[in-house]
Amino acid sequence: MKLVEKLISITPEEKVRELVIGLGWTVVLSKYAGMAMTYKSNEEPRNIESLHEIDTRKLAELLRSWNFLEASVGLAAINSTIPPPKSYKVANALDLALQESKDKTVTMVGYFPGYVDKFMEKAKRFYVLELNQNVLNTSKNILFSFAAEEVIPKSDIVILTATTIINKSIERLLQLSKSAKVYLIGPSSPLTDVLFDYGIDVIGGVRVKDEEKLVRAIKNGLHFPLAFIGKSLQFKGTLKTF
Repeated sequence: MKLVEKLISITPEEKVRELVIGLGWTVVLSKYAGMAMTYKSNEEPRNIESLHEIDTRKLAELLRSWNFLEASVGLAAINSTIPPPKSYKVANALDLALQESKDKTVTMVGYFPGYVDKFMEKAKRFYVLELNQNVLNTSKNILFSFAAEEVIPKSDIVILTATTIINKSIERLLQLSKSAKVYLIGPSSPLTDVLFDYGIDVIGGVRVKDEEKLVRAIKNGLHFPLAFIGKSLQFKGTLKTF
């Protein structure tokens, strides 16, 4: 898990101001506000009553855990220490991927509501790979994630949800994506250029614009955080705005 180890290694020790594990999202406040999807698990995080007392470097080590709820906390802690990139574009990276999808084969790892139909209309060939059996539809190429070995190597563009960092599938998916342009998308995305060394070309993440409102909403069961975060920050390997 070289990518996971790299993210842990670049995480400094910062005091945690707040930690909230919500139904949809986990947030850690340290130097900045960091988010990660709350990955559902049948297990509680170890030492849950004292996690908020641990510094960000130790919390980051939870990203190694196969208890994905712990790993969610680890990724949120890492994201809470990463400063905004020096060069970025305020945009939705999914829109950029959509613009580039004409006459291309596109694979989306993770179901992004509101975009699946758009990609189906524009791309030459479009696949969605999902773990959630409730959204599978083979007639529309919405396939179980095990199809990755078959469809990703044929793709020109691969869109990865950042939750693949939490479940540790990202490195294999990146190996399969060597011939593709790779987007890492979602509030869980670490906005750090170290990811470009692992084959990611564009990162579409977020910056929180109102910490207090976000934390309150997550405590109240918020599933969709877009009203409480800034517009997506999108940047690519050259670190030049485009």
